[in-house]
Amino acid sequence: AGEEGQWQRIYIKIKGEEGRNSERERARSWLRSETVTFR
Repeated sequence: AGEEGQWQRIYIKIKGEEGRNSERERARSWLRSETVTFR
């Protein structure tokens, strides 16, 4: 049971990292499209 909880924490941590990365990518692509529009 203890091992299972540990894996859940690791999984949640990995998902959190992926979430932050996708947010960063979304912001970057949004900024790119914004600069293209301003030109």
